[in-house]
Amino acid sequence: MNVIIFSNRIKAGAFFALVLMALIFLPSNVMAKADVPTISIRLAETTVDEINSGDKSTKYGGNTAVIMDTQGRALQTITNVEIKGRGNTTWKAEKKPYQIKFGQKTDIFGLGKSKKWVLLANHFDASQLRNDFGLSIARSIGMPGTTDGVFVELFIDDEDLGLYYLCHKPEIGESVLDLKAEDGVLFEIDQPEDANTISFISSDGDHFNLKDSVSSDDAIIKKAVNVFESRWNRLVADAKGRDWEAVSSQIDVDSFCKYYLLNELGMNLDATLTSFYVYMDGESDVIHAGPPWDFDMCFGNQWGKLTERMWAYQSLHNEPDPNSHILMTLLDIPEFRHRAEEIWRDEMRDKVMECISDMETTAAAIRTAAAANNNLWGLDNYDTAVFSLRTWVLERVDSLSNWFSHPADIPDGNYIITAGGSYLTGTGLSGTAIRTKLTKLKDGFWTIGTPDYASYLTGTARTSQYFSTPSSEARMNTNSQEWMIQDLGEGRCAFFNKDSGLYLRIVGGFLQEGKKSEGITEFVLTSTAEQDVLVEEFIKRLYKTLLDRDVDSTGLESWSRYLFSGTPAAKVISGITYSPEYLSRSISDTDYVKMLYRALLDREPKDKEMTAWLGVLNQGYTRKKLIEGVSGSDEYVAMCDEYQIVAGKYRSDDMLDHNGAYLRFVGRLYVYGLGRKWDDAGLRGWMQRIVDGKTSPETVATIILDSSEMRTRNLSNKDFVRAVYLSVLNREPDPNGEQMWLLALEIGYDRSRMIRKVIKSGEFAV
Repeated sequence: MNVIIFSNRIKAGAFFALVLMALIFLPSNVMAKADVPTISIRLAETTVDEINSGDKSTKYGGNTAVIMDTQGRALQTITNVEIKGRGNTTWKAEKKPYQIKFGQKTDIFGLGKSKKWVLLANHFDASQLRNDFGLSIARSIGMPGTTDGVFVELFIDDEDLGLYYLCHKPEIGESVLDLKAEDGVLFEIDQPEDANTISFISSDGDHFNLKDSVSSDDAIIKKAVNVFESRWNRLVADAKGRDWEAVSSQIDVDSFCKYYLLNELGMNLDATLTSFYVYMDGESDVIHAGPPWDFDMCFGNQWGKLTERMWAYQSLHNEPDPNSHILMTLLDIPEFRHRAEEIWRDEMRDKVMECISDMETTAAAIRTAAAANNNLWGLDNYDTAVFSLRTWVLERVDSLSNWFSHPADIPDGNYIITAGGSYLTGTGLSGTAIRTKLTKLKDGFWTIGTPDYASYLTGTARTSQYFSTPSSEARMNTNSQEWMIQDLGEGRCAFFNKDSGLYLRIVGGFLQEGKKSEGITEFVLTSTAEQDVLVEEFIKRLYKTLLDRDVDSTGLESWSRYLFSGTPAAKVISGITYSPEYLSRSISDTDYVKMLYRALLDREPKDKEMTAWLGVLNQGYTRKKLIEGVSGSDEYVAMCDEYQIVAGKYRSDDMLDHNGAYLRFVGRLYVYGLGRKWDDAGLRGWMQRIVDGKTSPETVATIILDSSEMRTRNLSNKDFVRAVYLSVLNREPDPNGEQMWLLALEIGYDRSRMIRKVIKSGEFAV
């Protein structure tokens, strides 16, 4: 900061009087700090202890102030000075802030004429820089009424009170907020302890205090207050209704955007709680936000842990929430937020970076006085505090640049979302393509869900807490399930949560939310619009092929949802062919093989393929085994690629299809032993007992071959021997074995004993 000191031209006759005054009222122990000017106040009828221990609103008059340059030379001596306390929380601190009032408008240090001046103590800010820094940004982006200030050393009655920041208070005047209309008014949105100071309470519960007016006529002021109240309530209603045309006609949009951005940058707790100034230069004017004020508790000061959430947008106060909600309401209007984004990207970010550089220059200029102040009042190390402030602001600038980067311009619809070649699901990444439905809301954010509107991304974990109080952590971790989609270029994007401001990340295959510095996951969105058409064609073809009819809307929606969610095409075909409608058609095995080839491969089966699959069915395998086999071919995968559906791996869920040796064994017992094809219930019953380990294959063979059904066949000895060999040993009897058993049976050997003997032979195997 460049401090420009204007000394009035003093006539020769008055010069001696000025010097004499300065000598009389200059405290004997004033030692000018080398880097800042000085203000010395001599009290007339009170003491600094009485001021500090009393009510801040008590005014003490008749005092004298001497204004000195950095060399301790008196520039101005001002008499009849009134002094009082000021501030809310800051007045309760050990080092007090003050307001001084002159008898007439006076210019100090070239800051412009004013009667009232404030001396900010910055007691909660060990860097001493936050108020000056915030106001510097506001001036650089052209916010009307923003005061300038000068760091000064303050003495009151010989007592060195340390470093203060001298500036105008928010008020109407040529040097501050220069309003012209006689009904021009300045309000502060505040939550005062004294209800008597409230001018009106808005429709959404905000307290408005009239801080200044152009006119001093009570009638004009009353009318101006009523007009403003009516305008504000209409603004709130229109903003809640997201009527941008109405809203933009009632406010100076850029002033509200800049006010928001400045306080968002600083994570200013007071931005929606108190010190929120708004004004209107008469009935014909719109409402403006500003002048900005009160930055000593922000820029990482109170909330030291940096967060990437939108701070002023979503405050973290406990309920009932005492804050003004107009910023939140306005930011839910896409046009307002887009304008704020433009201002940040095109203008404000670069100016903030310039102000950071200027802040470092100011820090060096006031270092001696600031370090002495911190030592006097027991504050933290000055150099450390300045470094922390700079580091915090730079990281916050990066956070806002993330928020206000260009959002992705994509239409609503279904998408396949990939990261690193894998697909995004509701809990992490998958090797199966999952369709995701993106829906843009009226506030410009997005919901992310499945095509059937099921909840999605509800299990996102956060790597750490970003605030220090339990209530704040609880509010922080309410997942709004609304997301911003950030365009990263070249078809890539990132998601971050509206509620937390944290990026969606994939860590170890699972979803997390984290700060940009923790690393973000880049996603690629692929629209499924083309796939939607192909999937519909595929399902229509299945219905014609398998059910010989057109697909109905319910069937189309149901099977489409399965395919869109990554269900393999073969599983859909299985579902249709095992539906009651299909089974009622009694399709032969031959026709089934033909239909399956048309459905899965879009062609007719060759003769050898037909023979092979009919042979499989004749062994007792189910039709699901055919689906499993045909869908394992490269030809099937190519067909799925053509329709942009998931081929996947299909495996029959039928017990018969996964126990081939037992299936063929029991089948032989039926065909050769009982002389007939198995019935489904009998085959499944014996198979289940073997698979479950309840009955051994040897016992099953004994029971079936020695059953009454077997005996009623009345087989000759030769046919009986052959049936036992084929059933148990899976071969024709050899001549010697056949001859031996025929002779034994001829002389009366029991057939039951023969069955058990053959089963117990070393050759028996399933």
